Amino acid sequence: MEIDIQVDQVRSLLADASREFDELEAARNTLEFQIEALVEALGKCAEVSAAVTRAGTEILWRDQSAIMVRCNNAVMGVGQAVTEYQRGDEEMAMNVMNAQRAASSPPIKSLQDSNGYYLRAEE
Repeated sequence: MEIDIQVDQVRSLLADASREFDELEAARNTLEFQIEALVEALGKCAEVSAAVTRAGTEILWRDQSAIMVRCNNAVMGVGQAVTEYQRGDEEMAMNVMNAQRAASSPPIKSLQDSNGYYLRAEE
């Protein structure tokens, strides 16, 4: 099984997602102001105002917040995973390079015969 994560492309997608969060935050703030304006416009209709306030805070605001937290956690988690993947890739590349270097220049050891004389290689 081969896994080849395109780190730059993933990081680009994560940046796009972060920009989307900014837009969602702005939309959430707009919704909050619109709910407040609706409650104010209802004025004397206390029961309807209370229902709109409750729907806004207990349903819309809470759900939007939960969704944004989950999405943000997912983006952050993927970002951390990609960073670890990249570190692992770099570490493996360094290990391969070190192994190749070690294999291309083996240590030279002197050889001695049983009498303690050094053997010389014929060239």
